[in-house]
Amino acid sequence: MEIKISPKDIVRFMGSIYLVLLFLTIAANIARYFFGYRTNIVSAFNFGSERNFPTFYSAAGLMLCAVLAAVIAAWFKRNKRKYTGHWIALSAIFAYLSLDEMLEIHEQATPIVRSFIHTGGLLYFAWIIPFGILTILFALTYLGFLRDLPKKSRRLFILSGAIYVMGAIGIEAISTPWYAVHGWDNFGYALWQTMEESFEMWGIILFAYSIASYIKDQIKSVTIRLGDQD
Repeated sequence: MEIKISPKDIVRFMGSIYLVLLFLTIAANIARYFFGYRTNIVSAFNFGSERNFPTFYSAAGLMLCAVLAAVIAAWFKRNKRKYTGHWIALSAIFAYLSLDEMLEIHEQATPIVRSFIHTGGLLYFAWIIPFGILTILFALTYLGFLRDLPKKSRRLFILSGAIYVMGAIGIEAISTPWYAVHGWDNFGYALWQTMEESFEMWGIILFAYSIASYIKDQIKSVTIRLGDQD
């Protein structure tokens, strides 16, 4: 059996789901803050809530990226290509981010960081500090990897990474002045959270497109066999 999935199909499918979720989260926040509906159904589609449909969508997208990166890593290993370890590590990072999306692991770093240093302003959410440092170290470690990528893949990887980090760290930081004054339970902060998650989601979509395009252009096709080998 042969299943053909084009990179554009991934964008269309994931992008369509995002647009549906965006409509539902806007509707959910309007229902919550303008009409007083504070039910589980409203929370289930709110970008600012956790362990709901948008969270599952982002986690599934990150796991898709992990699987696609693992496919490339396996091909690199089989053909004894350079940067096999980088692809393996990239797959592991995406798998961790998927798990973190569901369990909010990164937020556990905030009280740990605050036990050492006082943070405020743009660094109010203190988890940004260690994860920001890790992001910089990751970028430095992958400079050679990026240079050796085809130009199209390099641009897509950098763009998707920038969009994702802008959402995960950038908007999280610049939304803190609003949070400091108004708190989290208001329509304004819900819009900040929607923007943050939207950047992350489109970063994930572009990541998936980037990796799928690399497979299409460089590896051409992937065969998966199930069952005993003769």
